[in-house]
Amino acid sequence: MRQLQLVAHGEPSDVIELNTVSEPALGQEDVLVSMEAAPLNPSDFLFVRGIYGVRPAFPSPVGAEGVGRVAKIGSKVDVALQGKRVLILPTYEQGTWADQVVAPVRNIVPMSDEADPLQLSMIGINPVTAYLLLNRYVSLMPGDWIGQTAANSAMGQYIIALARARRSQDTECRPPGRSCRTGAAVGR
Repeated sequence: MRQLQLVAHGEPSDVIELNTVSEPALGQEDVLVSMEAAPLNPSDFLFVRGIYGVRPAFPSPVGAEGVGRVAKIGSKVDVALQGKRVLILPTYEQGTWADQVVAPVRNIVPMSDEADPLQLSMIGINPVTAYLLLNRYVSLMPGDWIGQTAANSAMGQYIIALARARRSQDTECRPPGRSCRTGAAVGR
């Protein structure tokens, strides 16, 4: 199988190589996922440059999140997962920038066959972070404001969408995509 691998820390174009590797052994509680989509995130490039906080042994697989279909299952995995589309949770254990990925069953979540795999592949980092910022970081009160830098980024768009969804009748954004005043938002 083909896999993008990190061979040293540095600029992505200098330290990521496309290599052919043998299919990893499948443990009893593992699944082999044939990848459909794996996004590129800013955190992936921090990992590649060696400033993310995770220091792998080289060569290391690259890519934190993605979606694919279960091609093989370990002996202790529910057979119902065979052929299912699954989200691979972002852990940097698997390396999702590959044709196939072996992942522990604890690191996958079944997904709908009807949804767009390109959209599903991005669920693991930005939408979850936006949700946690709006719901767990601070107690929100009606009239609070969201201050969002890089509001046109994926994270900014998720925060705006989630804030609007929480109080659509009381959301104001000026200029579009920049900042929102809502009945439930981050910060004061």
